[in-house]
Amino acid sequence: MMERSEHMRGLLRLVGSNDVESVKRWIQNPRGREKLLEWLAHKGGLSAQYSAEPPRGQRDGESLLSAMRRLGAPPTCYAISSDGRLDDTFGDLAHVLTLALVDFTHGTIISAIPGKLALFRSAYPHRHLIVQRQD
Repeated sequence: MMERSEHMRGLLRLVGSNDVESVKRWIQNPRGREKLLEWLAHKGGLSAQYSAEPPRGQRDGESLLSAMRRLGAPPTCYAISSDGRLDDTFGDLAHVLTLALVDFTHGTIISAIPGKLALFRSAYPHRHLIVQRQD
C-alpha cells in the first residue's frame, strides 16, 4: 500500500500551476490541512491539462469505477476530502467512491496512483473529473 505522504506529494503533480505553491505550503505544515480542505471544497484547482469530465451517462458510480480501473487504478485508494468521514483515509476504491457519490460529498479527491491518477468531485459546479497524468 502506498504511504499517505506519497499521495500528498502526488497531489502537487495534479494541481494547476497557480495553486501549486499554496498547496505545497499546506501539505508541509501540519496545521495546513484545514486550508487544503477549504481550498478543495471551494476551489479545487486541479490542472485542466490533465482533467477530463466523463461523458453524460457515464458519471454514475459504476461507470466511474470502471473508468478508473481501465486506467490502472489499484483496489485501494487514498481520500482527501472536506467530509471528515472520508478525509485522510485509505480504503477500497469502490467503497470510497460509493461514499463520495451517495453522500454527495463535495471537495473530494480519490487518489488512486499518486501523482498520476485521481478522481475529483467538485463542490460547484457539481462535477466529477478524472485526473490523469502520464508523464
